[in-house]
Amino acid sequence: MTPFRSVLCALDFSDHSRAVLYHAAGIAGASGARLTLLHVGGGDAADVERQLQSLYFETVPYGAPYLADPHVEARDGQRADAILAAARDRAVDLIVTGTRARGMIARMLLGSTTTRLLQETDRPVLLVPPSGLEVVSLSTDRVGLHFGAVVAAVDLAERNDAQLRLASALAALARQPLMLLSVGDASADEHEIARALRARAKEADVTIGAVIVRKGQVAEEIGRAAKHEQAGIVVMGLRKAARGTPGAVASAVLESGRTLVLAVPEV
Repeated sequence: MTPFRSVLCALDFSDHSRAVLYHAAGIAGASGARLTLLHVGGGDAADVERQLQSLYFETVPYGAPYLADPHVEARDGQRADAILAAARDRAVDLIVTGTRARGMIARMLLGSTTTRLLQETDRPVLLVPPSGLEVVSLSTDRVGLHFGAVVAAVDLAERNDAQLRLASALAALARQPLMLLSVGDASADEHEIARALRARAKEADVTIGAVIVRKGQVAEEIGRAAKHEQAGIVVMGLRKAARGTPGAVASAVLESGRTLVLAVPEV
């Protein structure tokens, strides 16, 4: 199963843009997906599109057979709105974007554009932290995905079939195991949580390598589990706004800078 057919990479020409594009190109190339590069902001559209093309050719090996030359596009307007509109217009099934900071500032790293994306998106969003992390490699003839284990952080209070199926497809693409993780409070029965995770996997018709049960603060335990399992990507469900802030846990997990976060909305 190919997880994605069309990928939109939103770039702001910051120092982090090359890493964001590198990961977007890797995911698109491994999936056989079309790639669109988008910049939202002022300036002459033709000049911006030339800058996007230059950045692409500086980042992706020349003549790489796994990617066609990308569609490039410049838009004006509020950044999150423009990204979501482009995603609809291009019928993409993955948005890739960067996050800006870690540490104390990281509590604001989803503050505007990315928070809006996570609140309003109807398709998965891959968040790339500015940590020097690389879980893909691009050569002249192939793409390598170096996720390590793929960890799906499961909220048992939510529906997560779409999340689990996408996590399974990514694990298969990278030829890595899929691990299901859930975090309970101090009084939780670990065996019951493990049974519930296996039941969710069966309902979603996915094969898992292991289940992981932890107790404590959700984001901290997800980050610790990802580090322990050497996971380069954590796949998370997005809560509906009425049941919490979309992306709140994803934001906290990203503070570690040790993993990509793929946020998958409910369907």
